[in-house]
Amino acid sequence: MNQVLTSKDIQQLKDQVSQYLKKSDFKSARDAATKLLESFPNDPEANYIFALVCLENYEVSDALEYSNLAVKLNDKDPNSRFFRGMIQYRMGMYESALSDFDYVINLSAEYGAKSLEYKTSCLAALGKYQDAMRFYDTTVSIDTTLSQRKPKLREWLKNLTGHKSTFLSKLLAPTGDYLLDAEDALIYKEYWYAEYAAKKVTEESTESEKTGKAKLIQLKVCFAQFKILQAKTLLQELHALLPGNPALIEFAVKMAEIESSNSQNRPSEKIEEINQPGAPAVEETSTPKKADPQGIIDLSPGSKKDSKVTESQSDKASKPVTQGSSPGKRTDFEIIKGVKFKAYFARTFDLFRKSKKWQKILCPSI
Repeated sequence: MNQVLTSKDIQQLKDQVSQYLKKSDFKSARDAATKLLESFPNDPEANYIFALVCLENYEVSDALEYSNLAVKLNDKDPNSRFFRGMIQYRMGMYESALSDFDYVINLSAEYGAKSLEYKTSCLAALGKYQDAMRFYDTTVSIDTTLSQRKPKLREWLKNLTGHKSTFLSKLLAPTGDYLLDAEDALIYKEYWYAEYAAKKVTEESTESEKTGKAKLIQLKVCFAQFKILQAKTLLQELHALLPGNPALIEFAVKMAEIESSNSQNRPSEKIEEINQPGAPAVEETSTPKKADPQGIIDLSPGSKKDSKVTESQSDKASKPVTQGSSPGKRTDFEIIKGVKFKAYFARTFDLFRKSKKWQKILCPSI
């Protein structure tokens, strides 16, 4: 049913998805957005709505894919460009986002002012502080609420350009204030400055307490920008600096939920990641479907009874096992059958690798 949504229909569905997102009911939001996309797969708005929901569910590749598809379906639509730019901005992809916002500014009455605000932040994040100051003033002349919503933003931009108001303001802006500014930047959702200020604290402060708080802010920025791998590394580091911190426990639970959700949505990717070339294969006893065992010749004593290998093959292969093996170890010959090649290799591994504890060491994502 490839038809364009009426403005009433699309607005109702947008409101429904928006309400679910505000309540942090991401499952219901995804269900509603999926229903919309399945009904109208060629509608740009349905695609970028689905992209927004994917982003909130930390499915960043899908978010980028469907936001790009929305623009491809109608490359002249400023709304599609705006939402793709917003998704890229929230992920910290400032240069790509800036290109979309430049396109929207002069073409969309609805999103023009907001695009100017985003452009200001993108320029600042890219280190173009003078240009950011200029566009900040332009934005305030159109949307006067900006200075009320983000009262410190202009002062930050002014300080970064190297032009402080007075000598007194220079004295009153030591590195100790960066921690407070970073917290305010998180509230403003100016993550570029939160990251900048937190980094200044970690580089210049010798107090472990301030350093820990700054790294906690960096962790919040990673989650806000959907940078899960960086967040995971930082989370492990912070457990040593801030043991028992309630915020860390909350982030650890959130990380586990994200990884669990992603593994359920992409089971094939999980298997592919575990069985990379050169990495030891780990058996998953909890997986209902097992790989085809025909390519593996198991020469362990316990499996000889069920083996379908001929006696000549078994005798030839078992000799090095009985003579050179040690207790707790086994040698298997594995045949990997591919489309273009057929390879044989031998491997020796400890049997206790099969335990769940060892699997967690090898594959922490399990």
